[in-house]
Amino acid sequence: MSKAHTDGNHYTLDARAPGSLVVGGTGEMEIILLAKDRYRINDKHPYRLVTTADPSGNVQFDQAELDRSKGEFTKTEARFKARFVGKKNGAAKVGGTLSLSVCGAKECVIENVELVVPVVIK
Repeated sequence: MSKAHTDGNHYTLDARAPGSLVVGGTGEMEIILLAKDRYRINDKHPYRLVTTADPSGNVQFDQAELDRSKGEFTKTEARFKARFVGKKNGAAKVGGTLSLSVCGAKECVIENVELVVPVVIK
């Protein structure tokens, strides 16, 4: 399992994907946003995950973009799962940019954060 992590202003963001995949095999990248410091997931924000693969020829995502309707939300957590296929042998990086927002009693944090994890296609 490949992972990436970032600590933001009142949140943590993690990405997970299989460390390796066979050509023609499918994998799933999961992005997990966790609000902290008594902040919560912003109910009104149009969360969006834009997927990326580099080089794009080694991996292909089923969807280039997942909107809020494709995510799973609680008061303090948001999750997105993006499926991808290994297209040809080689090392690749899979990830995406998540448009996110967490809110406290007096303010909301709105950011676009990119996370990338390595995957090897065999």
